[in-house]
Amino acid sequence: MRAGVEAASLSLLLCGGMLLSYLTLTTDTETQREEADLVRVVRSLSAIQQKNEAVLSRLEKEALSVVTKKFPWLPKNNTLPNYLLNSGSHTDNDYKYRDANIAFIHYPRAGGYRVIECLREISIKKHIAMSPLMTSKNRLLWERGEDNLEKFRNRLKFHSGRYVFGVCEKVNSPCSYFLLLREPMQQAISSYEYCKETYEDEICHGFNANKMTLREWILSQGSVLFRQLMLNINFCASDHTFNFNLTLPEGFLFDKKDMPCWMKQKIFLDKLSSTDLSHAVNYIISHLQGWFAVIGLLDDPQGSLEVFEKVYKLPFTKCKHFDRKETLSEPHRASFDNSANSVYQRQSDIYDENDPYTLSDDVYVRKALSADYRIYKAALKIYHMQKQTLSNRIWR
Repeated sequence: MRAGVEAASLSLLLCGGMLLSYLTLTTDTETQREEADLVRVVRSLSAIQQKNEAVLSRLEKEALSVVTKKFPWLPKNNTLPNYLLNSGSHTDNDYKYRDANIAFIHYPRAGGYRVIECLREISIKKHIAMSPLMTSKNRLLWERGEDNLEKFRNRLKFHSGRYVFGVCEKVNSPCSYFLLLREPMQQAISSYEYCKETYEDEICHGFNANKMTLREWILSQGSVLFRQLMLNINFCASDHTFNFNLTLPEGFLFDKKDMPCWMKQKIFLDKLSSTDLSHAVNYIISHLQGWFAVIGLLDDPQGSLEVFEKVYKLPFTKCKHFDRKETLSEPHRASFDNSANSVYQRQSDIYDENDPYTLSDDVYVRKALSADYRIYKAALKIYHMQKQTLSNRIWR
C-alpha cells in the first residue's frame, strides 16, 4: 500500500515537472515572440523616422537652393537662437541675451503695441537707448544711412516695429528677435474691424474696409507675418529694381505713388510660383528656432510676459501698460464667434462673405492665409516646447 502511494506521488511529481517545463517553455516562447514583435515595431518606427528625416533634409536643401537664388536677403547671420531650447549653458547665455540688442517684430493686431510701450518704459527706467519705431521710412534710413551713422546704430539696443526684421544685420554685437503670435484668421478679422475705424495705420492704406467684405479684405491682405519675415526693405524704395511696373490691385483707391510698402511686396510675391513660395515658407519654418530668442502667444499674455522676462532679464511683467487680468490685444478686438454680427452683411442666401466659419472653408481664403498658418503652427509648437522646457527645469 505504501509502495503504491509512493509510486503515485512520484508520478504526480513527474507530471508536475513536465507541466512546469511546458509552462516555462510556453512562457519563454511567448516572451521571445513579444520581444521579436517589439524589435520589428522599433525597426519599423526607426525606418519611418529615417525616411521622414530624409524627406525633411531634401526639402531643406531644395528650400535653401531656391532661397539662395531668389531670396538672397533672407538668411540671417546675427541672431541668437531660442534661449529655452538652446542646448548651451544658461549661465553663460544669461549674460549674452541680457546684453544683446533685441528687436521686437510687431505682427499687426496681435497685442504688439503694448509690448512696444513696455519696451519704451523699460528703456527710460533702465537708461537703455531705443531706436525710433521701424516704419518703412525709418527702416530705409537705418539701412541706407551714411557710414557716420554706424556708431549711432550701435548705441541703440531696443528695436521694434512692423519693418524691424533684419535690423540685426546692421549692428556689430549679438542681437535677437522676439514676437507675439496670433491665430491668422483672428488677426485678419481684427485688422478688418480696426481699419473700418481708422485709416492712419499703414495696414489700412489703399482700401476702404467699410466698402469690403471680410473675404475681400483677407484676399487683399494675404499672409501678413510671412511678408514681415520675407522683408527686403528695398521693396519700399522708389529707386530700386523691385519697383517694377506694378499693376494697381482691384479696389485700390489712390495713385500708384501712394502704394504702401507691404502692398508692393505682396504684388511681387504673388507673381512668384507656388513652388518658390512654398520653399520660402519651408526655409522660414526651419529657421524659426534659430531666428527667435523667444516666442510669445497672445492667448497666453501673462505667460508670454514671464518668458520674455526670463530670457532678457527685463521687467516685462511690471510694465504699467499691462494688467494681469486683461488680454494683450488692442482695443476693438474682434471675436471669432461674433465678428460676423459686427460687419456689413452682404445679402446672400448661399454664401456669407463675412462669416469666419464659412470663410475657413473657402479655397481662396485658405490660400491667402496658408503661409501664415504654416508659420503659425510651427511657431506655436516652439511656444509649447518653451513652456514645457521652462516647467521641467530649475532656473536661477
